[in-house]
Amino acid sequence: MPAASPPRQPESPPSWFDGGVGRAFLDAELGLMMPLLLRRPGLRMCWILPTEASAGRAPPVLMPGETRLWRKGEAWHVGSEPVATVPQQEMDLVVAAHVMGTAIDAKWQLDAVHAMLRPGRTAFFVELNPWSPFRWQWRGKDMHAPSVWSLAERVRDSGLAVEASYALNPSASRDSVGTLLRHDWRTPAWLPHRAFAIRAQRREPGMTAVGSSLPAGFALGAPGG
Repeated sequence: MPAASPPRQPESPPSWFDGGVGRAFLDAELGLMMPLLLRRPGLRMCWILPTEASAGRAPPVLMPGETRLWRKGEAWHVGSEPVATVPQQEMDLVVAAHVMGTAIDAKWQLDAVHAMLRPGRTAFFVELNPWSPFRWQWRGKDMHAPSVWSLAERVRDSGLAVEASYALNPSASRDSVGTLLRHDWRTPAWLPHRAFAIRAQRREPGMTAVGSSLPAGFALGAPGG
């Protein structure tokens, strides 16, 4: 059973997403994602977002059961309370946006997302593109953004199967929320895009190796934390 909290790291809340530019960016970004999310079947979904305010603003996905978590320092929270464990194999859809940060941060969160998903169901991982010219809007704000390639590798290492990648270009304009494009993995083609999304699936038992089974309540964190 992994420890209930990840290894200690300096707290760096991504408050940029609660400011004017960051808030408008995230709201438009989630709007771009909605056509993809509404196609997913199921009854229960979970948002994992960078701040409490952004979790409160997340649009409904029209599933009867919806959980909204947000990242503060080294833990996920629901409302003002930290979350120590997540239920196993209960979610049909998980959307984790701008919470992966460093490799150490990503590992325990990806393990938890894997535990939450029912076999055959889908997770989306959304992050800022660290190579885009748009990075100058958020650089120096105590944020860490993995590249699409490094995050895809970590997603695979967690036991999830990467199915697709998308380029996201949210706009704060009232006339348009921006563009979303299904994308390939060629390096130069990613450089202009502001953000990206990775779609992954927890495969049905027997379709792919996903490691040993997890207990019914999966504790957030990493061994030795």
